[in-house]
Amino acid sequence: MKAQLPQHKSHYKYFIFIFFLFIFLSTPNYSKALTKPVNSGFVSGIWYSQTPFFADETIRIYSAIQNESGFDITGSIRFYDNDNIIGESNFSSISGHLIEEWVDWAVTEGEHKIKVEIINPVKSSPDSAPEAITLLSSISETATHYADIDTDGDRVGNTDDDDDDNDGLTDEREIELGLNPLKKDTDNDGKDDSEQTEQQELIENKINSDTQTSDNDENKKTDNKETTIVDKATNIIKNISGTLEKGVNSATQKIILSLERKVNDLEDISDNKDTSNNKKKSFLKNFLSIMLSLLIWLFENKFVLYSSIFIILIIIWRILRIFKRR
Repeated sequence: MKAQLPQHKSHYKYFIFIFFLFIFLSTPNYSKALTKPVNSGFVSGIWYSQTPFFADETIRIYSAIQNESGFDITGSIRFYDNDNIIGESNFSSISGHLIEEWVDWAVTEGEHKIKVEIINPVKSSPDSAPEAITLLSSISETATHYADIDTDGDRVGNTDDDDDDNDGLTDEREIELGLNPLKKDTDNDGKDDSEQTEQQELIENKINSDTQTSDNDENKKTDNKETTIVDKATNIIKNISGTLEKGVNSATQKIILSLERKVNDLEDISDNKDTSNNKKKSFLKNFLSIMLSLLIWLFENKFVLYSSIFIILIIIWRILRIFKRR
């Protein structure tokens, strides 16, 4: 006759079997991932909380996941900057819904390549064990952006801004003046560079204006002196010319009158019947007539007259020098 076990011990074994069976069935089986890609993933790439953005600012980077798989999905989302992790967080996406994920990012100067990746996506269902899945789009497109420095905070980067410190002077002008184009007040005296430069230019313009005025006054004085000297010299020459002209005219007139008398005398003599010396007198009369005509012509042509007088004076001066040497 077989001995029978106590009834409470058989119940104990039954409960142990049920407990281990429940643990086995409730443990997720990740080894059986769905090989067919699931219609879920990123739908709109990447966008930012503000654009443009500049170095030393903190902005938020966004991305969105659309779940059209027919079941819920859980996993992690990771943000990258030039392959460096910016941030990571877990997500849970209900079937048929779109969720938005984001991370805060401290911007640094330079070129950045931003992308987002879904890590370890899992099919989640209350009626079945979690199951690893593959998404159609688990990595977003890479967004490239250059973060410039904005020294003066005018929302224009230094690369495109011709006045980086916003002091009213262009960077090119400040470099010419030896100033710092990234600092409003280069010498820290409490005045903007543009204000100081404007004051200096006013002073320089005033000095240049005064110098120009002084030079103009001196030139006017010199011109007036030269004009006075020229006027005086002109008056003297006119007086001398007038006196000389009067003297020459008077002398010429006297000579002409004397020659006219001689000619008249010869005509009176030729009227006499004594013809012994007619030939000589006729010759002398013709000669004097020629001389009279020549003097009248010289008198009417003053240039020739003055030139002749000048030549005669030179001849006399040379004759006098010859006598002095002897």
